[in-house]
Amino acid sequence: MRTVTAEEVARALAWPALIERLASTFRDGVESPPRHHHAMQRPDGEATMLLMPAWEQAGYIGVKMVNVFPQNAEHGVPAIAGVY
Repeated sequence: MRTVTAEEVARALAWPALIERLASTFRDGVESPPRHHHAMQRPDGEATMLLMPAWEQAGYIGVKMVNVFPQNAEHGVPAIAGVY
């Protein structure tokens, strides 16, 4: 799997093409089942992992993963981290 940075996306994608692609996706729809919600018991409190898959008929697929660690705020670090 290749991770694409925001800078790579900005260099490779023209705004008009991006806008049209997003519009067609909203028109045509995607399959997006209910997200998976996983509670994790930890010594310092509860954390949560969310998994949100989606795909479209053209064959594109993606998964958004979000981790929520509320206790991170006590240490001055973000409580929420996500990647798509």
